[in-house]
Amino acid sequence: MISYRAVADLGAHFLRRVGFIIVVVLASALTVAGKDSDRAKAVALYAPRPHLPDVALKKRLAGSGLFLFRVRPGGSVSRVDVLRSTGHVELDIAVVSAFKKWRFKPGTVKEVRTPVTFTGNYSR
Repeated sequence: MISYRAVADLGAHFLRRVGFIIVVVLASALTVAGKDSDRAKAVALYAPRPHLPDVALKKRLAGSGLFLFRVRPGGSVSRVDVLRSTGHVELDIAVVSAFKKWRFKPGTVKEVRTPVTFTGNYSR
């Protein structure tokens, strides 16, 4: 089993390398129904990172947003809603485009709320 410290260290390394953080918070049918959220587990089988346009990289755009995936029973994403914008349309478009490509283990979730933070510290 991997420790929380190892996950934190990996997250810090990842943040330094790519300049953004994606944290997946589950809102499956179990949590929507008010049951224990610990039982709601999603398995992301394919989760590509957002591809940032050159203008976002050049301007070192930063911001935090909240996005909601709607997941089909087969595991593909049917829709992504911007619940809270990052403050930059370029970043929001990049996130929505990437999240539409995500795939989950079939039948594990119906919705996924995901906060995203772009730090503006992008390596070239």
